[in-house]
Amino acid sequence: MLILLGMAFAGFATFAVNRLGAIEHDLTFIATNAMPSVLTVKDIEVQVTSIRNGYRSHILRGDAEGKANAAKGIDAAWTAVVEDANKFRSLDPTAQEDGLLKSVEDQMKSYISLGARVLALSELDDIQGANEILRTEMVKPADAAKAALSQLVEISMKGAAGAHDNAKTAYQRTLTVTYLAIGLLAVIISAAVWFTISSIANPIHTITDSMNKLARGDADTAIPYAGRTDEIGEMAAAVEVFRTNAVENRRLEQETAHQRSQTEEQRRRTAEQERVRAEAMAKATAGLAGGLKQLSSGNLTFQLSEAFADEFESLRADFNQA
Repeated sequence: MLILLGMAFAGFATFAVNRLGAIEHDLTFIATNAMPSVLTVKDIEVQVTSIRNGYRSHILRGDAEGKANAAKGIDAAWTAVVEDANKFRSLDPTAQEDGLLKSVEDQMKSYISLGARVLALSELDDIQGANEILRTEMVKPADAAKAALSQLVEISMKGAAGAHDNAKTAYQRTLTVTYLAIGLLAVIISAAVWFTISSIANPIHTITDSMNKLARGDADTAIPYAGRTDEIGEMAAAVEVFRTNAVENRRLEQETAHQRSQTEEQRRRTAEQERVRAEAMAKATAGLAGGLKQLSSGNLTFQLSEAFADEFESLRADFNQA
């Protein structure tokens, strides 16, 4: 039973450690890869939007300072895009993700290259020419970059969601197995209790009843479980020794009582024989005395007619013949 319990515990412990390791791996992936990837791609989206808005702002601003600030904003946003791209690559992206990121970079480089013409025309206050390039030539790389970013976001979100689902599944499985393990443990404990009661407690109770019967003088009932080779058998064998001794003592008492009964009967018979002999002797003595009295009174023909006991009959015969 203990071996079965140990095996069940070892199996559950192995499974639990394995599942906890899987959960830890998924949570680590979410914390160190999936979520940073999503945040980085989202930030690239923000910076790309800032670049596009920067060109619009440069065209709309009529003052030199405003145009200069817009140009600085474009440069700062592009620098942030480059930094985010390097950060994203440090998160060990898949080949597909790396390809999409490279597409974003290439499209944005093309966009910024076209944007240089927009800035130049804007500086010359050629608003129409700048808007024409912004609304025509720059739309294609901007849309391509946006589409690639959308795919990157989708992939990153799917990765995070997949890791979350894996962790949730592992948790649910671990929880289910835990409940099953608790149920199995309850069954094993119940079986152990039943085994203890049936193989230990009940035999001890039965042996105790036999001891009580033996104490009350019932030595005829055999002690159960005396043939077992475990501790219960040793207890039963010890009690059986007492029962055997009790049976032997009873036999000796019966023999002693029988011998005592025989001795008493013999004594009674001897006393009876002595009484009968004494009576016979007294009768013979009385008869002889009576006969002698008759002779002394001159009745020489007197005969003892009443028979004596066999052992004294010869005395009567001798008297009658004298």
